[in-house]
Amino acid sequence: MRQTQTGQKPKQARAIKTEQALLDALERILARKSFTELTVSELAREAGVTTGAIYRRFTDKEDVLRTAFQRFTERPRMHDTDYPSSMSDRQVLERYFDDLMRFTLSNIPLMRATNTLNDLQSFDQMTHARAASAEWLAGRIQSSHLEEDELKRRCQFVVRIATATFRDTFLSGRGVADSETHDGNSHDRALERLSIDLAELAEGYLSLAG
Repeated sequence: MRQTQTGQKPKQARAIKTEQALLDALERILARKSFTELTVSELAREAGVTTGAIYRRFTDKEDVLRTAFQRFTERPRMHDTDYPSSMSDRQVLERYFDDLMRFTLSNIPLMRATNTLNDLQSFDQMTHARAASAEWLAGRIQSSHLEEDELKRRCQFVVRIATATFRDTFLSGRGVADSETHDGNSHDRALERLSIDLAELAEGYLSLAG
């Protein structure tokens, strides 16, 4: 839970509920318009609170966005879903990249808004989330010839490459996710192909047994 400007965590249920309502409202608005167009008064109306209630908890709308992004990086991801132990390492990689990609797709408005901040806090939050994801992936790989420390290092690199690929594909300009001309089947095939390509590259780099 985010700390307030006074350094105290909001302890009362009402305060927590208000903060969550503000973060939910921000995400709904970002699905409709850009963050630069958003005003604090609009956010207050969407959340059903006063502007004073916002300023008692946040310094400005950028502070609200940082907190929403922090909540985003702490959400359950593929680590918390069921990956059967019978899956091969290649199957784990393909599913991992597919889950990571679809998680990105479902949160594009918030991620695009956070990119406009370009600050150290949001960068550190994403770095921490990416490191946790790489740690999970390294723990699932069973057939690599690499030593444990080297496997973890390479998994970190693989996750960085994947997130950079998704950023360039989905967050910058019109990528696969933004196309309005494709049909559903071709869209799904394009996403599946991207997951398979990333898994193929990772398979060699992680030195998996053939």
